[in-house]
Amino acid sequence: MKPKSPMVRLLRYAAPYRGKLTLALVAMGCYSMVNALLPFGTITAANTVMKKYAPKEAVKVESGEKPEAQATKTQPQTGRKTLDVIWSFSRSVLNTDRWKPIYLGVVIAVIFILRGIFAFFQEFLTEWVSKRVVTDLRDQLYGHFHTLSVGFFSGARTGELMSRITNDVHVAELAFSRALADIFLQPLSILFMLGSLTLLSWKLTLFTLVGFPLIFIPLLGLGKKVRKNMRKIQALLANLTAIVQETISGIRVVRAFGMEKYETDKFARENRRVFEASIKVVLAFSAIHPLLEFVGGVSAAVVLVMGAELFHMELQTLLGFCTGVFMLYTPAKKLGQVNTRLQMGTAAAERVFSILDTPPTTVDSPTAVELPRMRERLSYNGVNFRYDEELVLKDVSFTIQRGKVVAFVGPSGSGKTTVVNLLLRFYDPVGGNITIDGVDTKEAKVSSLRGQMAIVSQEVVLFNDTIAANIAYGRPDTPLSEIIEAAKAANAHGFIGSLPNGYDTLVGERGIKLSGGERQRIAIARAILKDPAILILDEATSALDTESERLVQSAIHELMRGRTVLVIAHRLSTVMSADTILVLENGRVVQKGSHRELIEQEGPYRRLYEMQFKDT
Repeated sequence: MKPKSPMVRLLRYAAPYRGKLTLALVAMGCYSMVNALLPFGTITAANTVMKKYAPKEAVKVESGEKPEAQATKTQPQTGRKTLDVIWSFSRSVLNTDRWKPIYLGVVIAVIFILRGIFAFFQEFLTEWVSKRVVTDLRDQLYGHFHTLSVGFFSGARTGELMSRITNDVHVAELAFSRALADIFLQPLSILFMLGSLTLLSWKLTLFTLVGFPLIFIPLLGLGKKVRKNMRKIQALLANLTAIVQETISGIRVVRAFGMEKYETDKFARENRRVFEASIKVVLAFSAIHPLLEFVGGVSAAVVLVMGAELFHMELQTLLGFCTGVFMLYTPAKKLGQVNTRLQMGTAAAERVFSILDTPPTTVDSPTAVELPRMRERLSYNGVNFRYDEELVLKDVSFTIQRGKVVAFVGPSGSGKTTVVNLLLRFYDPVGGNITIDGVDTKEAKVSSLRGQMAIVSQEVVLFNDTIAANIAYGRPDTPLSEIIEAAKAANAHGFIGSLPNGYDTLVGERGIKLSGGERQRIAIARAILKDPAILILDEATSALDTESERLVQSAIHELMRGRTVLVIAHRLSTVMSADTILVLENGRVVQKGSHRELIEQEGPYRRLYEMQFKDT
């Protein structure tokens, strides 16, 4: 069972780096111990100054006692013993009073140098671990994206998913790194400082602790408000990212319809909502500091009065004690803020883990086998499929023999694309099955299934990389000579050679630097290089001009040679030469046959043909 707290789950990601965490903890302990010496430094400084500048007649030595002993005579017993040790050590190292200021300066300098060294190591190591945790989390989140079904991405906005992997993870990291350091460091600082204060006066230390709960009470309510508003902020930022992504992707449409002001105003409204929610978090954080300063200031004042009037402490010891109290409230304040930071991180981490907790719908079964390259046939056997509650494929059955071309035609929404999506296992049927040479595709390893397929669609996806890298996508180690051969077979070598950098030319995001026909030929070259057993053509030439279509069709004929081909088309002119044509309506196969057979029958295919060729 997974832990309920997102921050606990984040902490588990730090387990592989426990060695560095241990070193950070040691550095924190050393820093806290050195820090705890500062009250004694204050006492020593005060004693040195008072002895140097006090009138000589004011210093009385009774019964042969040394001035140092006389100065501490009225101290509480614990404090007196502590100061005796300090002065004895001082005089044993530097035996003259004249050198005490120099000794004091050296000691204080050493204390601060050690504080700096230990602070560096504890901060560096905790930050290193937190950055490593976030790197691992981002890697896992991005990897998990690739295991989720296509349906998941159909129902999510791209900008929101981008926000999860960037902004949400970043906020979780900030909260985690700061909280991780404070959870360990501040309790240690409080513990060691309390130890120092107890040496000076255990009674006054107990009294000081009474004010500690006052620090944390108001922070609990503020933490809840911060968590609530951070959830809202993360959601709003995701929406803001989605608006930017959609606007940039559709910038041509925005410009063509003159919607610049509309999009700008929409962004400004969402940005304003982010600002308003952020201000509420800032307000909560801003209220923490004066609240804690007030509690700390009142406590220090009470300590001064109580130490002087009730416990009759000497001024030097009282100054040292107050120094410790002020230094005690600093880690207490930071520890009090941990809850608020954790609430911020929890709100962001919840959104990240909501993705990681989304189970993949298409996974290899425990008994999955490697699927050999198709040798005989591909069969759909009573296949049913639904999107949500709507049944979109109903008892679909057909068989495609190896090396044959089968076309799917029918009106939009009839289920043509769903048929090939099921073959690629973007989704799984809810009834029936799909087999290749008798092996159920759900019992085959997904990699071996998709490894023998290639798809060329109307919407070509190219990545912002070189032409060579896009052709070799899926086979990144392919020699350039093979890439060139594939480009030649796809009628792409000619235009690639005319580009300034040839195969090293960057195509831009989604291949925007290339024309539609050029992008299609790159996609065909990629499919040729993959050498698939099964080829899927999804409206591959529907958006091209006549000249580009001629070149692309020629490349497609080269690609189809000797392969099993599934063709999705609206234009019947592209499928008339298919071995078999399947006509779909409302998710059912209503006609099946060759073009010649179907044109002679009354039915939807003939009506489509007459509609498209009525003027010829």
